Amino acid sequence: MAAQPRFIRQTDGTVTFKVKSDGTTGEGWIARLQAVGHIVRGDAKKVLRSSAFVPTKKGTIHNLTLLPYRFLGWGRLHKMANVREKAKGLQLSMPHPEVAPLICTMFSIEDIRGIGLADLIVVHDSIEVADGRRSLLCVGTDDDDSDLYAVDDPGEKWGVQYGFVFSSASDSTF
Repeated sequence: MAAQPRFIRQTDGTVTFKVKSDGTTGEGWIARLQAVGHIVRGDAKKVLRSSAFVPTKKGTIHNLTLLPYRFLGWGRLHKMANVREKAKGLQLSMPHPEVAPLICTMFSIEDIRGIGLADLIVVHDSIEVADGRRSLLCVGTDDDDSDLYAVDDPGEKWGVQYGFVFSSASDSTF
């Protein structure tokens, strides 16, 4: 029997995949990711340590859709509000923030770069990190190691190296 592909490219240009929760807490994610060589950057640690970061039940399957920037059909940079509006039109919703560290453990740099992207922004409900700033978790591949970092929400304008992760269906428990 052939191995199931990690990412499934859909004919419309989106990419679908699933990740499974193991109930790891935010502090647990920091230790776990760093132990295997991932870099967890400053504001990402603040998001993971926030009281708003509560893991889902162990065994929860997160059904996800990745919208590569080029799928959005825009030739220039756009703000997060535009990305969210496009996702809403596709009946996608915001995923749980634990999806970001799950992606770090499930997919290699080569997997992510293999779909033509450098950074995956998980478009969850933003979490306050300091002084009213709210952040989203992201998985980046800029270095030889993948890293978990955070960006301000609504943040800057985004371009072709980014992909945006949304929930594509209701999550289920396995």
